[in-house]
Amino acid sequence: MQKLLRMTHQREIILDEIKKCATHPTADELYDRIKKKLPRIS
Repeated sequence: MQKLLRMTHQREIILDEIKKCATHPTADELYDRIKKKLPRIS
């Protein structure tokens, strides 16, 4: 069985950043972009 996850504010921002990418970003690139919008993310 697959468990559904709630669409939290953090997940929305992460998904938006992934959708904006024209190429496949590295985890570090994605983290750097998201860190600007969510400074408390770890």
